[in-house]
Amino acid sequence: MAHFEIPQIVNDYGNLSIDYIGSTDRRLPFVFYTSATAFRYHKYRKRGKNKPYVWIDTTPNENGMYDCFVFNAPLLDRVSISAIFKDLR
Repeated sequence: MAHFEIPQIVNDYGNLSIDYIGSTDRRLPFVFYTSATAFRYHKYRKRGKNKPYVWIDTTPNENGMYDCFVFNAPLLDRVSISAIFKDLR
């Protein structure tokens, strides 16, 4: 399971605050979850349950960033993300 950190996102827009999470060439978008309930029910999906997906823990860690975990992508080296972040730096 791969792990990466992202700056805090604006949660006012829900899932619309994240435009894209996926491969760097933008050919394979990943399904992402910020809700624990939706994350738990991913395994019951009829289609796409074996494709890569991302769980975003929206509790800030000690660095003030969000932890993200990528599942079903064992050879992943880099991830591309475009979103609305709270801090634009």
